[in-house]
Amino acid sequence: MHFSNDEAYKQFNKMHTRFLVEPWNMYLGLCTNKFNLFGSFVAIYSCWLVILTVYNLLSRMCIKIKLMFLSVVIPDPCSLSRDMYVFLEPLINKLN
Repeated sequence: MHFSNDEAYKQFNKMHTRFLVEPWNMYLGLCTNKFNLFGSFVAIYSCWLVILTVYNLLSRMCIKIKLMFLSVVIPDPCSLSRDMYVFLEPLINKLN
């Protein structure tokens, strides 16, 4: 299933009609995943990977690893619920 079938996507397009008109605009998906550096679940050192995916592509292309971009690496331990914006702010500024 492609993201363009999603209700949130349809609602976004209704609210922001100008976004569709400009061909250089991109739909991006942001995902995070905790990564253990040393391959052991008991190690205290790990990090969070923030990956951007471009959704303006065909559904079979959106999931290709070569089209996913590692954007931010957040060191752990830190409270992501409180500190995530500090690490994502430079990325958001760059994208804007």
